[in-house]
Amino acid sequence: MMKYFLYIFLLLMLFSCKKETREINVDDNPFSQSKTKNQIHYASGFELKQHKGYKRLIVNSPYPDAIKPIHYILLEDKNILAYTDFLEVKIINIPIKNIVVTSTTHIPMLELLSEENALVGFPNTKYISSPKTRQRINNKKVQELGKEQNINTELLLDLKPDLVVGFSLNSNNKMFSNIEKSGIPVLLNGDWLEKTPLGRAEWIKLFGALFNKDKL
Repeated sequence: MMKYFLYIFLLLMLFSCKKETREINVDDNPFSQSKTKNQIHYASGFELKQHKGYKRLIVNSPYPDAIKPIHYILLEDKNILAYTDFLEVKIINIPIKNIVVTSTTHIPMLELLSEENALVGFPNTKYISSPKTRQRINNKKVQELGKEQNINTELLLDLKPDLVVGFSLNSNNKMFSNIEKSGIPVLLNGDWLEKTPLGRAEWIKLFGALFNKDKL
């Protein structure tokens, strides 16, 4: 009888330990995989998942015929870095305060989020027709940076933007690589590769995530 009760006691202790470990992993681990459903519904070129203290952005189509996606961590709470190392990802601190974009399709998204004042540089500003941003260009609040595929990196470095949002035709883009080596993060936007209008429009959620305006 004593052996029987001892056996039951050990089973209860073992069950209790396993339950406690499971609760710690879910509640205390800042990198818990709970509540990380993709927030994108129409676009196929990227995924966006909300975690505690950061967002995981996966750009599936950074350029035509891309084989591998590019993974970004949009880091809001820098203390998270003390818990883990993000391997094979690019880290962007958010919310960003100023930005350089390289396509006229990015301008309306900034304006719809009321973040047009965050734009500090653009290549070929003559192609921008939006009245709001056109006024900022005329007031010399937006720096002319040259051509899309040949940005004046010296002027760009002087601006010290928090982020450059670009687009690329292939995986070998030396210009963006040089910008990243200087310490300025680059995010490749593939909205132009989407096959539907809704898919293209949903890329505004990427900009919303950068400025912490996800709900808007």
